Amino acid sequence: MNIYEEIRKNSGLEESITDLIKKENAVPFKSLEAEWGFYTYSFTVNGSKFEAEIGGVDVDNDAHIIPFHVFKFEDTADGDGMTGKGNVDKVFSTAVEILKDFLRKNPKSVVAFSAYERGRHALYQRFVRDIGSIIPGYVGFIPTSTSNMFIIPKEKLEKFKEYSKKFYK
Repeated sequence: MNIYEEIRKNSGLEESITDLIKKENAVPFKSLEAEWGFYTYSFTVNGSKFEAEIGGVDVDNDAHIIPFHVFKFEDTADGDGMTGKGNVDKVFSTAVEILKDFLRKNPKSVVAFSAYERGRHALYQRFVRDIGSIIPGYVGFIPTSTSNMFIIPKEKLEKFKEYSKKFYK
């Protein structure tokens, strides 16, 4: 059984990702002071240490969608982000609480992320598609020609779609 099959088996992903992501599943996290536009958070799930980073990038000011940030989280022990320990509910729930914390501090931000591993792309797509029920006021956007996925304030979605045509199909 590969790591992705193990994640599905241990987490119940066949049902709904929103069933996994619950505030009570999140573990405490530590927020480090923002530096140079990057916010760093750390947390531990069953002995595995994780780090989440959300950092700003420059975008076309004409798009009126800034600020724009990139979100990543990974297991810091081996740097590949994969634990294979079946803790996807705790990891995702904590990542969502971190994202909520960041969005409270940086309202109306557009957040982008992608899956480095092919097998996680579908998992992240499901998360982005369901973001509106997880974080009210936000929607997910997944262009077809890239592995990037976006979490966008609802009121910025149409403007962002138009802007993104410069880069994605």
